[in-house]
Amino acid sequence: MASTPQQLLSEIASRKRLIHLARRWYVASLVCAVIFVTALITLRLVSVIEDPFKWWSVLIVPAVGLLVAGIFHRGITQTQAARLADEHAKTKDLFLTATSLSTATGEYQDAVADEANHKAPTVSAKQVVPFAPGNKLMHIVVVLLILLAGVWWMPQFDLLGQEEQRQKIADRKQRLEETRKAIVKRTEQLKKQDLQAENSKQVEARINALQQALRKMKPQDPKGNLQRLADQKQRIEQEWQQKKLAQSLKNNPTNQRFGNTSDQQKQWKKQMENGQSQDLQSKMEEIKKKAQQLSETKDPAEKQKLQKDIKQSIQEMADYATKQDGGQKLAESLQQALQQLDMSKMENMNQNAAKAMQEAMNLSQQELEQLAQSVRDMKKLEQALKTIQQAQQANNQQSLDGEACSNCNSLSDYQKLYDKMMQQQNGEGQQPSPSMADAQGQGQGQGQGQGSGKGKGKGQGSGQGGGMGGPGQGQGNIAPEDDSITTNFQTEKDKSKLNAGKILLSWKTKGKAPAGTANKDYQESLNTVKQDAAQAIDSEQVPAGYHDAIKKYFDTIEQAQNESTRSPAPQ
Repeated sequence: MASTPQQLLSEIASRKRLIHLARRWYVASLVCAVIFVTALITLRLVSVIEDPFKWWSVLIVPAVGLLVAGIFHRGITQTQAARLADEHAKTKDLFLTATSLSTATGEYQDAVADEANHKAPTVSAKQVVPFAPGNKLMHIVVVLLILLAGVWWMPQFDLLGQEEQRQKIADRKQRLEETRKAIVKRTEQLKKQDLQAENSKQVEARINALQQALRKMKPQDPKGNLQRLADQKQRIEQEWQQKKLAQSLKNNPTNQRFGNTSDQQKQWKKQMENGQSQDLQSKMEEIKKKAQQLSETKDPAEKQKLQKDIKQSIQEMADYATKQDGGQKLAESLQQALQQLDMSKMENMNQNAAKAMQEAMNLSQQELEQLAQSVRDMKKLEQALKTIQQAQQANNQQSLDGEACSNCNSLSDYQKLYDKMMQQQNGEGQQPSPSMADAQGQGQGQGQGQGSGKGKGKGQGSGQGGGMGGPGQGQGNIAPEDDSITTNFQTEKDKSKLNAGKILLSWKTKGKAPAGTANKDYQESLNTVKQDAAQAIDSEQVPAGYHDAIKKYFDTIEQAQNESTRSPAPQ
């Protein structure tokens, strides 16, 4: 309790102010809650604007109520507090008189002050101004819980369809942003690769290793040469298979399309087969310029024309990419450009979508460069395998010498060298020696009759006759031989396999063919072709990457034959 009248009156005034403020806050909060509910129901029904109601928005109600209560709050004076104290203590204006002693005159001032000081300790401010906020505070809590439930569980009716339209726009903006992030990420990955180079770094390393191995070929070590060639072949085949697998994984699963291919697409395909993409790059640059014009123009007619031209060009390139082996990434980037072109037609998305489309076209150009480089890599690896095959064949005829082509700087140089070596070993390009010509000429004699001459050597001899062993005029005899004479004759074995001979005679007859003859002939032909393919694989004349495809082809034929054999014959 207060010990003086001033303390008592001060406590009474403070409690009175608090009660007054709490009452106004209570009323203002209820009014704000009604406004909140009205706005919530209205926006959930018609969705004129985007729904602003979140779970935390419920706290706005008591906050605004407190603000309103503070604005309209009225204070309490000391005189009003004294009246409340006198009314509660029934002191007949004792405290009211005590508050005015400083301005009053008379001899009773001391007596009033003493009486007020004596009475003040007996009066409690809590009793003068009682305050029990529990019930009203509970009301506010219940109201807030009701509002929170409405925010969480009241559905969005959207009678005017405005919210659905806003949601579509928001989804497209989010998708556009996600697409741009993916484009930027993919672009950064491609920038780390040297796409302007003729071949990738991995392939260049393989080719350089092969050329170094070819330079190390030793004529006195043919077996070692074959081993080094086999090692290089294995590494290059692994690289080829990895490239082929990566290309297969990049294939679009829907690339088996039917329909006509435009002349433009045929030209693109022809260039891509050689690892070139100039026309496609020019087309993409043209699209980028039109996209820039699209983002700047304000004319609706011109904008519509640009959108139509860009869409047609991108669709044609995307159709080509889906048909091209390894073109899935290129097709995906072009499809992204098409999506962003469609978004550019929407209100408030023209600038962002046009910019994103340009980014997608930049990515498409990089994807195209990577695709062209991948094609060049495959061709280079296939050339390397062919070079190794030629080197192995040449080494079987004559040991390779790495110093024989010290000026060889490319695989083509090595291929020319090995072709020349094989031609020399097969006797092409050699000139006949005089002794050999004479030997052949001596095989012919003068006289009537036929004779056969024999001799060692190469070339056409001179004399009266048709050459060695040919019919001539005169007395035939055996050409004289002198084994002591040095010639260029070399004993060789032809390593080529035996093939079917030339057909000398065939005839046809009319009549019914014997049962099973056609099937038998077909089976013999099939076995012959299959045997030829197996021999080509065994002799390493076919790159390893095609082995599985060849075997699968013959397995499919055998499976079809077995199924036809099991099927019942028609009645």
